[in-house]
Amino acid sequence: SSESICSPKQVHNEGSLSRPFVSSVVEALRFCTDRVRPGLRHMSILVVGSVAFDDVTSPSGTVKNILGGAATYFSLAASYFTKVRIVGVVGEDFGPEQEKVFHQHGIDIRGLERARGKTFRWGGSYVDNLNEAKTDYTDLNVFETFQPRIPKEYADTDFLFLANIQPTLQAD
Repeated sequence: SSESICSPKQVHNEGSLSRPFVSSVVEALRFCTDRVRPGLRHMSILVVGSVAFDDVTSPSGTVKNILGGAATYFSLAASYFTKVRIVGVVGEDFGPEQEKVFHQHGIDIRGLERARGKTFRWGGSYVDNLNEAKTDYTDLNVFETFQPRIPKEYADTDFLFLANIQPTLQAD
């Protein structure tokens, strides 16, 4: 079976917001691509985790309020290989401009819950070592009380990727 060839254990559970996180996602998906079955685009993967607004400083400069979060980064990378579904929570400040990013990549956002309040925010820098983020602040906002709910439309999903999220929520 395809599950024994490319088990969820072989697809990393990563929480870092750094470039190696994206690399590990791509490597994991390539691993699965090579082993699962022809027509991989017909496979689906569900990611559960954070969708955020980030403030990032690097040697190249500073950007504020950019779309971020582990589930966002994973879903964007995975969308180049297969059909992606996302479960997460966003606040009232998450609008059509951010939704458009997901839609342009064919990512199914029916599992993206809209809650009263602000979207999760993270601020940090990549200065001394571009492979490591230094967190300046974390504002959980609506993510603090998030209880993931998997839409019934996602019941036929082939694989699950648990992005950065409170481990007790993953167990539920």
